[in-house]
Amino acid sequence: MSRKKVSSTVWMTAEQRDALRDIKRRTGKPMAVLHREGIDSVVEQYAVTKADIAVHADQALEAARKVHAQLHMPHPKLSELAQHVERLHRDLSNALSALRQSTAEASHAREQLRRVFQAAEEALAAEPPITR
Repeated sequence: MSRKKVSSTVWMTAEQRDALRDIKRRTGKPMAVLHREGIDSVVEQYAVTKADIAVHADQALEAARKVHAQLHMPHPKLSELAQHVERLHRDLSNALSALRQSTAEASHAREQLRRVFQAAEEALAAEPPITR
């Protein structure tokens, strides 16, 4: 990889370590590569995609369209209009809240992964070099 790497320490169970060593023996891949591949899998699992953002944006747009349509009704009853606006406002708020939560979760996952990556690199640095 051409990306600059940082050192990290990973705490794992003996079973996890043994499983990684078994994979290392079977695949011939260095432990650091296996750690990075695992981190990449978690990043992919928790990533907020453009599709996620688009869904929330579409929901917000649809709510705004409904408000606009309600405001242009011929002679609506004020109380009915107020109820429609409240429901639409709630829908828009929920969509925006979900988007903020997704963004916060992605940021949290990135920070956790940064720590795991750093731990993996530190573990690799502590590992004696492989001689053949």
